[in-house]
Amino acid sequence: MTEFPIGFSRREWSRVWTGWAAAFRFRPISAWATARFHLGDRWVLAPTLEAEIFTRGRQASKLSDTGLGYIDVTNEQKGGRGHRASLVLEKDHWAIGAWTHYWHIDDSDVQFAGVVGGIPRGGREPENYTREYGLELRYRF
Repeated sequence: MTEFPIGFSRREWSRVWTGWAAAFRFRPISAWATARFHLGDRWVLAPTLEAEIFTRGRQASKLSDTGLGYIDVTNEQKGGRGHRASLVLEKDHWAIGAWTHYWHIDDSDVQFAGVVGGIPRGGREPENYTREYGLELRYRF
């Protein structure tokens, strides 16, 4: 038997660092599909594809921590996209597989970040790309 579940999701993710302080939050919307191919003797091959659209993000940077005269800024990011893919082989409680995640997020807006050296300065979160790859081994209870 082969199964093809599909779905839609919305995530909200945030993280805060201390020291050089920054915080960010983003909200993607995604659509995904997983096929489950039953190979016999309880083995299952499960490839998954997911497409993500970046709907909104906010980055708060504590530029005042630099000690250079900047003030803290909060930038908005409004565009981006990504994808996830995995290929997992499962049997009973065990699963082993490979995965990849990719994000491309556009430049943020520019916010006033203070006057440094007599010159007004702006701060922005630059366009960025994130690529992650990995292997996983799972035991499900």
